[in-house]
Amino acid sequence: LQRSSTLSNHRGRSDRREEQGTRGDRRDAEAGKGKMTEAVVRKKPGMVSVKEMPLLQDGPPPGGFPPVRYARRIPSTGPSAMAIFVTAFGVFAWGMYQVGQGNKIRRKAAKKVGEVLGLGMDVERYGAQREGRAAV
Repeated sequence: LQRSSTLSNHRGRSDRREEQGTRGDRRDAEAGKGKMTEAVVRKKPGMVSVKEMPLLQDGPPPGGFPPVRYARRIPSTGPSAMAIFVTAFGVFAWGMYQVGQGNKIRRKAAKKVGEVLGLGMDVERYGAQREGRAAV
């Protein structure tokens, strides 16, 4: 067999030894000591392909896995949904009440300002004229 020059450059050490007829020196043998290869691990020397290796798969232990302990132990403490809804509605209602009270106070203050300026009940019209818009 004659190989092309590109293949001859990429040949491994064992290919060169086969062509030369040598078995390698002692250093190469000592360098291989202690290395775990698939042939050593699977006890099947001389494999040509990985496909020839015996199949090793993980599986469950004999008798199966022990059951996983879990439980829905969520405590039922805290307010109910209805209590949260009623509280939120109460807070909203209180806020609207405060807005209404503020509007009453603002109207009274505007009325007093109108009386002082001599406008009477036309405070809204006076404010609109100052801002340059039409009164509603």
